[in-house]
Amino acid sequence: MHSLPAVCIVTFINAFACNCGFAICANWFPTKKGIVMGITTIGMNLASALINWILSGLSGQFQISGALSILGGVVILLAILLGIFVKGTPEEAGCYPDNDPEIAAIIKAEEEGVKEMEKVSYVGALKNKYVWIFGLGAGCFGLATVGIMSQLVSYFMAARGYELTGALSMLTIAAVIGMIGSWAWGVVDQKLGTQKACLMFGIWYFVGIAFLIAPPTPCMYIGLFMLGGAIGGNGNFLPSLAAQVFGRKDFNVSYACMNMINGIVRSCSFFVLAVLRSMTSGYTVPYMVFAVIAVIGGVLIVAVKEKK
Repeated sequence: MHSLPAVCIVTFINAFACNCGFAICANWFPTKKGIVMGITTIGMNLASALINWILSGLSGQFQISGALSILGGVVILLAILLGIFVKGTPEEAGCYPDNDPEIAAIIKAEEEGVKEMEKVSYVGALKNKYVWIFGLGAGCFGLATVGIMSQLVSYFMAARGYELTGALSMLTIAAVIGMIGSWAWGVVDQKLGTQKACLMFGIWYFVGIAFLIAPPTPCMYIGLFMLGGAIGGNGNFLPSLAAQVFGRKDFNVSYACMNMINGIVRSCSFFVLAVLRSMTSGYTVPYMVFAVIAVIGGVLIVAVKEKK
């Protein structure tokens, strides 16, 4: 019974933090999705940079149960404010998508031309190649990120000789760099297209991990910078891909299915990590395997025909 609240928390977090928020972005900014996703996901990295320090501070005053209750209250307050001030579509607020009347006219004509029976169903989405390939590709990014980040503090302590405070500081630095990385990958997405950006992202990840585990200390700092940038871009691409292929009307259904596939693959990170750590000592082999998986994700996404 004690595990039920944790399951509910993870379930609902995945819904409101990913599906709902990204759907609002796709509705408001259909042709500027790359840069908008890059800006909005800065918040994820800001949270990663601050949450350890916030929880530590609150736990010292109120214990962990009190700290979590306070954070839960903040979430409820934010939900109320969002319900009052944020509209799901620009039309509900008397605005235009992308703040552009011409874009609004094009989208209205396209959406009115789509009959109700032509909308993508959940079954139809699960039969769509884009849903599976993009979900698997982004899942590879997530698997690599969770596998690397879950061990990053241990890596700096065991392999680099840092104390706990220093290792946590390195994690915070990576998260802060990720805030810049979110915006930067959004720019790349907007300029080059999401699929090409995903391939570049996978290669960037590979090179960054290689630098991180290289023995010289300067290489480690370069790797930490590149890893932070990769963390920043990790959440950008899947909603951008869903918006690119399925548009506003079918975003919710298609992204929900993509995100489910993404979550299943991402959740395998701990199993992969356990197997690799049982077979090898140290962090070199696991980290390089995760780097290769990130490249595979980029290749999967760029391999299918680009659809706009």
